[in-house]
Amino acid sequence: MAIGVSDALASAAGTAPALATASLPVWLTVAGRVWAVPVASVRTIAEAGPVTPLPIVVPWVDGIASVNDSPVVCVDLVGALGLGSESSSVSGAGRRGRVVVVVATVVGDVALRVDDARWAREDSAPVLELADLLPWCGGFRVVGRVESAAPSVCAPQVAERSLLRVSQEGGGELALRLDRLDRIERAEPVAPLPDSSAWLVAVGGGLLPGRTLSERGDGARGLAGHAVVLRGDAPGERAALLVDRAIGVERCPPDALFAVRHPDGGGSVWWRRADAPPLRVVDPGPLFGWSPADDAATESAAATLTTRDSGGGQPRWLVVEREGVAVAIPLALVAQVTSGGAGRGADEAAGAADRVRLAGPGRWRRHPLRVDRVNALDGGAAAWRSVQGAPPVVAALFDAARFDATTGRWTFRLKDDSVDHAPRGLPWPVRRLLVAAWRDWVDAGWRDGSDPVPASTTMSHPDFAPKPSVIAKT
Repeated sequence: MAIGVSDALASAAGTAPALATASLPVWLTVAGRVWAVPVASVRTIAEAGPVTPLPIVVPWVDGIASVNDSPVVCVDLVGALGLGSESSSVSGAGRRGRVVVVVATVVGDVALRVDDARWAREDSAPVLELADLLPWCGGFRVVGRVESAAPSVCAPQVAERSLLRVSQEGGGELALRLDRLDRIERAEPVAPLPDSSAWLVAVGGGLLPGRTLSERGDGARGLAGHAVVLRGDAPGERAALLVDRAIGVERCPPDALFAVRHPDGGGSVWWRRADAPPLRVVDPGPLFGWSPADDAATESAAATLTTRDSGGGQPRWLVVEREGVAVAIPLALVAQVTSGGAGRGADEAAGAADRVRLAGPGRWRRHPLRVDRVNALDGGAAAWRSVQGAPPVVAALFDAARFDATTGRWTFRLKDDSVDHAPRGLPWPVRRLLVAAWRDWVDAGWRDGSDPVPASTTMSHPDFAPKPSVIAKT
């Protein structure tokens, strides 16, 4: 039987509480082959979503994915491992991986797009040599129990919480606490329990009492889905919470949780999300008569990085668009904006691109940038977020990104000093690559041949190519 995305996420989520202590790796399936990655470096496993292309082409980097409301560089392992032809025969031509596994690297978190991800039962698969495959990321980094700034002496240290996002019958979603999570399996209803709205369900070859989040006795219809198997108060006690689908384990910052007091005296806890409706957070223990979870027992995670300049105010950036990628240029860098039809005849003006000339001296600013559209002046009302795992050629020019809920894409922010100062701190081969990448944004009609390398260098530089040993292993 084919294994769907939800099953892969269920397998991964099932052992999430043991993330910090497990010794076995995580298995990644790519084009029918399996590689192992250290569990201590795995941040999140989630269903693959839309990806925003980078302003600069970097081999095997799909772009920026939104993971827990943060921009993370997404890498296509099929291309990086040289398995494009095998992927077409295994998964269908042009098909991308359906799961992203976010791993901690030296340069930050990187999302690996794969076909499947599961907790290993044994240590038998070859290890994914990420440092050889993607030299710019520096290889895997072990995630500590808590990765956050040192707390104030008068304030307790609060880590982020891991929550399991599930969907219910009828399409609604909510988030479950993981304190009691044992595993996630497929569920099949067997028989209703006497004098109860609960059911006896078949889960992983055994039988368990199971119930839905509501107490309505709707019969067996809608019970066949995922069983979130929970640990009870007594040793060995297990029960199944029946949901339509287990979507994935996600990180929730502590300041994103808020309590609501109901008019009738009850209450509930909610997760405030930046670019989506809030989700109700449910502690499943009391649904089975067990004691509530201990609020102090939370899983640790890396804090989401939010850059400065997140408030509103006067316009500070000019947002331009090229080939569907939006870039915010600081107004201090903008010297002139020219319409594509300015100073041209009717035939030349048709389809001509707008140009933005940057201010200041230096050969980086000699030529105007060619853009498809000048969108608007931007005051930065929404928060800019640091881009996780950005390759050097991207990090040298862009320091942050911001999600646009209207277009469903990320807007990249150009650094104030990127076009003059940042390249000086990079190795010469990477600087050459940066020149080539930036040149691709320069209008071809305005070039004078002074740039030292062709744009094709972006696809061939050894710093961004896998080492021969990696290709040989595949």
